[in-house]
Amino acid sequence: MLRDGYPAYTTSTGWLGLPTPKVRALPEALAQGWTAFKMKVGRNLEDNVRRAALMREEIGPDNRS
Repeated sequence: MLRDGYPAYTTSTGWLGLPTPKVRALPEALAQGWTAFKMKVGRNLEDNVRRAALMREEIGPDNRS
């Protein structure tokens, strides 16, 4: 743990009902060193899919969601 740190994730852009510009703020979290992102799901399947696609687009294939 001293060498690699403790794995953690941020939920800063994973909340339900966030508009697209807020989800697109993920590069800020990446710049802060986050590599794992949690997305809350529920309410509306279409919105969940939209936000998941936006998150993946912003964080790229090498980070975890």
